[in-house]
Amino acid sequence: MTTHFTLRRKLTASLMAVGLASLCLAGIVYISGDLFSERQTMRERCAQLAERVAMRWQELGADPAQDGSWSQGLTGDSHVSAARLLDPSGAVLARYDKDPGRADDLWNGFLCPIGRRDVIRAGHPLGTVEIVSSSEALLSRLRIHGSLFLALVGVSTLITLGLARRIHHRFSDQLLDLAHAANAISTRKDYSIRAVRRSDDEIGMLVDTFNHMITQIELRDQQLKAEVKRAETARVAKSQFLATMSHEIRTPINGVLGMTQLLLDTSMSAEQTDFAHTIHNSAEGLLSIINDILDFSKGEAGRYEIERIAFSAAKVVHECLDTVSIVAAEKQLELCLELDERLPPTLEGDPARLRQVLLNLLSNALKFTPQGEIVLRVVLEEDLGGGARVRFEVQDTGIGVPADRIDRLFQSFSQVDASRSRKYGGTGLGLAISKQLVEAMGGTMFVKTEEGLGSTFGFKLQLSVAQEALEVENVSGPLALHILIADPSPTSASALEKLLQEHNWVQRADDGNAARLLLLEAAKAKRPFDLMLVDLRLTHAFEELDSIGAQGLAHTPMIVLAPVNQLSAAAATRWGGRKAALAKPVKRHDLFWCSAELLRGPQPAAETVQAKPPPNNGALQGLSVLVAEDHPVNQRITTRFLEKLGVAWEVVANGAEAIEALKRRDFDLVLMDVQMPVMDGLEATLTIRRLEGLRGTHVPILALTANVLEEHRKEAQQAGFDDYIAKPVNLEELRSKLLKWAPKVAAT
Repeated sequence: MTTHFTLRRKLTASLMAVGLASLCLAGIVYISGDLFSERQTMRERCAQLAERVAMRWQELGADPAQDGSWSQGLTGDSHVSAARLLDPSGAVLARYDKDPGRADDLWNGFLCPIGRRDVIRAGHPLGTVEIVSSSEALLSRLRIHGSLFLALVGVSTLITLGLARRIHHRFSDQLLDLAHAANAISTRKDYSIRAVRRSDDEIGMLVDTFNHMITQIELRDQQLKAEVKRAETARVAKSQFLATMSHEIRTPINGVLGMTQLLLDTSMSAEQTDFAHTIHNSAEGLLSIINDILDFSKGEAGRYEIERIAFSAAKVVHECLDTVSIVAAEKQLELCLELDERLPPTLEGDPARLRQVLLNLLSNALKFTPQGEIVLRVVLEEDLGGGARVRFEVQDTGIGVPADRIDRLFQSFSQVDASRSRKYGGTGLGLAISKQLVEAMGGTMFVKTEEGLGSTFGFKLQLSVAQEALEVENVSGPLALHILIADPSPTSASALEKLLQEHNWVQRADDGNAARLLLLEAAKAKRPFDLMLVDLRLTHAFEELDSIGAQGLAHTPMIVLAPVNQLSAAAATRWGGRKAALAKPVKRHDLFWCSAELLRGPQPAAETVQAKPPPNNGALQGLSVLVAEDHPVNQRITTRFLEKLGVAWEVVANGAEAIEALKRRDFDLVLMDVQMPVMDGLEATLTIRRLEGLRGTHVPILALTANVLEEHRKEAQQAGFDDYIAKPVNLEELRSKLLKWAPKVAAT
């Protein structure tokens, strides 16, 4: 109860408690002794009276119960409350009671002492005389002592309060001054404040020690401020130096990169081309190191700018995989993606920084993994209603990290193997920068590794769920299909199965023989496979189906899965049915779109395809086409196809530029992407149709989009599109569409 008391109250309470305890103890001892003494005196007096009654009983010849003269002399004595005569057996022969109502209570009370005398006549016992004293004497004495004790308590309390006040002023005021000084120093950070010394006792020594301590703190504070000022000056100078050097170094490096790229486009010998590639790659490596150093310096200065914009986590992950897929393919590493389907489609955060961290982790995994696989995993750990806790991790089967060197992983300019003969190079900044970025985004980074068994680097972020979802191309997955997945990588096969297993019957095989056996068994059971996803490494098993008399099975549509650098080999796979090639790791959207396109329409027979005459592009010669497409890769693909068809083309990056191009010159046909920045294809087509209404002209406009649903086709038709080409653009389909609209162009 006294924990929150002030020092004054604690001191007063302590002094009063000690004083009252001492006074009570002394009072109890004194009163008890006096009461016991008085009780003994009263008992002796009762014994004397009992002696006189006994003598009178001896003199009486009659029965005392019949003769009441034995009690003469007791009635007038105020100190006697009762008396009785007992026979030798203890039976009452006669009694006297001053107050008959309390007769029974008197014989057992502490306040009523009893005097006894035995009566003997002629050697024979007559009985016993007992006389009870009145309690009034002891009660009166107790009342007097109680009044005196209360008076002493009151006087003692006043004296104690006075002494406590005097002692408090003498001692505690100095302690309070010391406490006030410490509080002022802590609050105002003013180390010039000192406590005042008022005495030469122990409290005075405490004040001196406190003042000396504050003096030392003041000196150290001044030194620390000077060091901080020097450090800030050095930091500013370092930042200025890095910025200046970055500009000065980047200028010649950009010149080297640009001129080398131009040099590579010229005619050179094989040796010269090799030299130019080496120069280009070396310059890119140097530029990457400079970027790492600048990023790290920003992190040290705490100047990372973290944005909060809506983004798609799936899109960021796919972009990262696209960036590193060619390197993984060249090293013959299996690159896998495990994307949690429960992940919100749109989150709020910094997609650029997230992409940077993921690329750092993927690049590290590629560097330190000589063989095996690399898995990028994105898991929704907890749905927080308006937010989500998401775990990103990159798992590899690389060399791992020894337990005694894990502490070096996130240190700047540090390598696990720092020896001169180390196998892996680098600045040692990648993980340090990643850790800084993750912490700047409010997340935490973790690592699980074991030497020789690979590593898992990851981080956890708590991101808000965006209120407005981004526009995404939704493609429905296949339904009620019997699908075969033939992939020697369990991780890759499992990821594909998770994408397809809902609403479909999916079976897996990890080698060619098992896949071929499943294909034959399904045919016997009259439940053939509707679609096959086959890794390029297992396609040889299916090319041999005709050798065992199973040519009829070769009409099942096949998607060949291959690394990005082997797509041409995948497309050249010998197969009698419809087939398509898809790059690994497989994206959900690409898989669903490819499946829908592959399953759409009749399956062509192999002999029909061989007997088909070569295409005639004569009708397309001289055709002028405007291509409105914002994606550089799609631009290259579409224009290369047009070049093969002998069609002249011009490229613009959005709908607004398409309108301006049509104002400058006439085109025979327009290939218009639906989703573009600045102005999308729908708005651009509506504007073009309004302009044509004034001119009285009409140019065919074909929609280019990955949306394959019927409502998207109707939307494009309502906007004024003449036809529809689904992405990715197929050469044959593009030729047929152009031939379809070429006569109309000639007619106009």
